Amino acid sequence: MKKIRDTEYFITESGEVISPFGRKIKPWKENNTGYLLVRIRRNKKSLCLRLHRILAEAYLPNPEGKTYVKHKNDNIEDNSLINLEWGDRPDNTQEGYDNGCYHFVNRKHKVKAVAKDTGKEFIFESIRSLADTLNLNRKNVTAILKGRKVNNYNYEFYYEMPND
Repeated sequence: MKKIRDTEYFITESGEVISPFGRKIKPWKENNTGYLLVRIRRNKKSLCLRLHRILAEAYLPNPEGKTYVKHKNDNIEDNSLINLEWGDRPDNTQEGYDNGCYHFVNRKHKVKAVAKDTGKEFIFESIRSLADTLNLNRKNVTAILKGRKVNNYNYEFYYEMPND
């Protein structure tokens, strides 16, 4: 079992994610691309991480510093370590075309904005529609949702999860 980078959570070689309190975190399927995700918390913020990526970061050496985690058998639900390898964007895209797996998918994520002062919730079909409606910078909202930027807006932002 290894610690997930920048968190208090752990991951086993078989892909089980364990909370700091010893509880197993059940992955769920991302609705528009099919990758398995786990929801964890870091610095009191909710994060959704792709299971295959945290497995690779924990267990697969990456001496060339490649940035993509590829599924050797093209089955994105098969997250066994033997099926994962590091790659780069051009290789990943070309293999997708060669294998007939690459197709354009709906990349929209439903998001929720909660007004900090009133607690009123607003649901949007995409980050773009949220940013346009609330007159906010779309890239900043995306960075906030991914935990890469401090939120100075008057709203808290969340990805809408299945069953939320």
